[in-house]
Amino acid sequence: MKCPECTRTVSEKPGTATYTCTVPGCLKFRFCCPHCILKHIGEHVKTLETKLNHTCKWIIDEDGMFDTECGIKFEFIVDGPEENQFTHCPYCGGKLKVVVE
Repeated sequence: MKCPECTRTVSEKPGTATYTCTVPGCLKFRFCCPHCILKHIGEHVKTLETKLNHTCKWIIDEDGMFDTECGIKFEFIVDGPEENQFTHCPYCGGKLKVVVE
């Protein structure tokens, strides 16, 4: 049997690696070559690292509401992000940075 990604010959024995990606929005499935499975998982890891290393600016307005860089309006009932132990944006995952204008 051939891997549909790289055309390597893959064993058809029981226990042969097969993989269906369960990451939301990913359209890749049924990899049958261990090399391609690891390569595909590595691509998702790089994407997550990129998302976690970006910054999301939260701009506070005159009413105490925060406009997030990723497009959400947010309000704390008590205090602000630091006092509520917010270090990352709960919507995009970026490192939270408060900007006062």
